[in-house]
Amino acid sequence: GKHNHLYRYDIAGGSWTYLEQDTIPLTHPDLGKKNKVGDGGAMATDGACLYAIKGGGKQDFWVYDPTLDSARWRPLPVVPMVPEGNKKSTPKTGAAIAYCVGKIYLMKGNKTDEFWRYVPQPTEPIVNNSTSSTVTTLNSDNHSTLNLSVRVTTYGRIINYTIPTNGYVSMKLYNASGRLVKTIVNGYVNAGDYTTLLSNISSGVYFLKYNDAMNNAEFKIIVQ
Repeated sequence: GKHNHLYRYDIAGGSWTYLEQDTIPLTHPDLGKKNKVGDGGAMATDGACLYAIKGGGKQDFWVYDPTLDSARWRPLPVVPMVPEGNKKSTPKTGAAIAYCVGKIYLMKGNKTDEFWRYVPQPTEPIVNNSTSSTVTTLNSDNHSTLNLSVRVTTYGRIINYTIPTNGYVSMKLYNASGRLVKTIVNGYVNAGDYTTLLSNISSGVYFLKYNDAMNNAEFKIIVQ
């Protein structure tokens, strides 16, 4: 029969585990046909979830959450075809996906030059209240707005931030005693919207400190 087997490798233990109950579904609800993984099938991770395309000339796109006990694979919007119905415009041999700064990037392969970007829309249940901060400063005759928000989800703390202008940016996480816990950004960054995930953080009080040429902001984050 047709299967889309999933395995996990334990680096510390040096062994493979067959995750039979987590086999990627054959049928995507938006396609209605059974599709197995084929040429060009690929996966990428954002550090919390896996994103997968089946390749094989199919439009399937899925996300896998390893923290849930059931229904770990969820369907995502299918990969578009340009023009609609063009079978050449589907992921196949040579297809690849990668995660970078809050977005998934796709090369379709299949003798095409198509390059796509997908912006994940987090739908995880919020387990604590969200917190947000906005700082507005004046730069010459233009207003530059820094937006910072932290959402608490089952995956960890998701930090969304907007860099107002190109330049040096520093964003670091400190614990209550002032010790540096994590450097998120430290260098030249282009203006734009960014997302990062804080996971595997021990319980306690933390301070997220942001600095650029015009803005300074500080967040208090409580991890329970």
